[in-house]
Amino acid sequence: MNNQTMEDRCEKPSLVPPIVPDTAYYDYHISRMVRKVAPPPDEDDNEALQRILDEFDRCDIVPATVQEYVTFVGPYTRDEGATMRVVMEEELSHFERLQNEVYKPLLDDTADVLMNEDLQRAKKYADEETAVNNEILDMVSQIYRMIPEFDFKEFFTNPPGYLAEVLPFPEIKNDSSDIKMQALYHRFRWMSTELSRLEIENSEMEGKLNELKTSLRKQRQKTSKAIDQADHKRQCLINKESELKAVLNDTTRKIADIEVKMTAKEREYGAEDAWEIAYEAKREKEASKHLTIEESSDESEECECGGFQE
Repeated sequence: MNNQTMEDRCEKPSLVPPIVPDTAYYDYHISRMVRKVAPPPDEDDNEALQRILDEFDRCDIVPATVQEYVTFVGPYTRDEGATMRVVMEEELSHFERLQNEVYKPLLDDTADVLMNEDLQRAKKYADEETAVNNEILDMVSQIYRMIPEFDFKEFFTNPPGYLAEVLPFPEIKNDSSDIKMQALYHRFRWMSTELSRLEIENSEMEGKLNELKTSLRKQRQKTSKAIDQADHKRQCLINKESELKAVLNDTTRKIADIEVKMTAKEREYGAEDAWEIAYEAKREKEASKHLTIEESSDESEECECGGFQE
């Protein structure tokens, strides 16, 4: 059985012309891989294993299967391939379980999806075929409505001749065709020239429009700046007016107090003392007036300094 397996493994592929193998050659390789002497206890026959691996490398036309590998390599191991067979069975059972639990449901789902797509595609094609047939019937009905005596058999025999017979077109006189062509040509040339002129004029007008927009923008900036300056000056004048009113009220109050004091002094000391008091009051009034003028000039200077400058 082992000899037959190795011969099957070492055969040429089916696409290559058949070559009669050398039986003695394969028997020689198989005889080199068959166990002749049991390996030492608790040790592997490394020389025999290396020889078998070399034989597999030389006979690599068809890759070896796992069963073949275990069959030829197992006898030269310390447990005569028991561990390899256990591992092989575990891997095969794991792969079988993986196939049944993972790939088979996935394959079934894919098959269901493809089947559903095939059914939908068939329904789609059937609907499209029905729609096309309905359109064809509508066209045929329109043809019979326009030409009740239309014969499809004669039409398919000679389409141009039958259409010319059934639908004769009126003859067109070409007497004025040259004049019309000339008129159309000159009209086209004139429209092309007019289009070029309008494009140039449009470009010039766009330039002027951009200039006007720029000028308008600058004028708006100047106007806004002038309005801001006027508002600032107005606010300064309002503040100055309020301050002057306050000074005026203070001065009026002081004058009233002085008059009251003069009247009281006149009654108390007489006319001469009253004149002295009046003179002192006049001096105080002039000093107060001078102080008010200085404060007003300082405030006006502050207002002018705080204004906008162009």
